[in-house]
Amino acid sequence: MKKKLTIIFFTCIILTGCALNRSYDILVINHTSYKIDTMNFGCDRNTKQISVNPNDTSNKFRMPFKYIFAFTEPLLCVDISTYSDSTNKYKNNKGIVIPESDLSRKGQNVITVRLFEQPNNRSNIFSIKLEK
Repeated sequence: MKKKLTIIFFTCIILTGCALNRSYDILVINHTSYKIDTMNFGCDRNTKQISVNPNDTSNKFRMPFKYIFAFTEPLLCVDISTYSDSTNKYKNNKGIVIPESDLSRKGQNVITVRLFEQPNNRSNIFSIKLEK
């Protein structure tokens, strides 16, 4: 019985010891003449949506990473789902995935949005990059 309790105790310690909670400061710079109506951050849980005016910078925000087991490197999905100009609203269907190891925990993470030089179509016109 004592052996089972010891195993259960250490299992609980290991499970709670593997839980990681990290947060990253993120700032988005929109270098386009389009208003980004909905920009999504997060792959499944812990999602956040922001909007950024044309040729403007977002407010700094914190993006949390909360996971129990880190069997693979956590990822941050970033995409623009809707954007607009002075007359119309459009949908975008592409984004990027940033590995957590590329993010800085000490500094500010700057994500820039530019237009592709030659976009394939109206639903994939943005180049989203993490500046290093």
